Amino acid sequence: MGIINGIVISVFRVSALIATLATGSILGGAAFAYSGGAPARAPTGIANFAVQTRLGISNSCWTALVIVVIVAVLCAKRVWGRQLAAVGTNEAAARQSGMRVKALIVSAYISSALCASIAGIVLAGYVKTPNSYLGDSYLLPSIAAVVIGGTNLAGGRGRVIGTAIAALFLSQLNALVLAMGAPSATQYISRR
Repeated sequence: MGIINGIVISVFRVSALIATLATGSILGGAAFAYSGGAPARAPTGIANFAVQTRLGISNSCWTALVIVVIVAVLCAKRVWGRQLAAVGTNEAAARQSGMRVKALIVSAYISSALCASIAGIVLAGYVKTPNSYLGDSYLLPSIAAVVIGGTNLAGGRGRVIGTAIAALFLSQLNALVLAMGAPSATQYISRR
């Protein structure tokens, strides 16, 4: 799906937000059609991995930390990451400097799809019996984490560590609101 998103965005010039939301809707519908809407049990190995701990921290958190570190290093220290930042900042200038802009955009969406797949697998293991709409509640908070973390949605250099810190902040804010027993309206606002 990352390849398809990358092609739709880079070749057909569809807005990235529109393309990814449309792809998510199509995939959600396909998952619902395939499963018939009935939740299925996650494989035991994945379920066990997701809830086990190492050094008092769950494997789910370790997985997220490893992905954040890898992506941060790739974006800051590798040519690929610097080229992605250049494309995000000024696509025309990146093209004029000889960068393969379309290939870079497709590679970014492939990488994004890989990270989303890993997150989905770990989340499915964590809840043990995932349904077709399990990730829907993470859509807007993930966009909010990117913006709060310092990335301009109009393009430019991303802030991987900032996004990770913002995501942690938003999840802890939601946990705090729930722990305080706030009314459901307040809980709903804090999740969005």
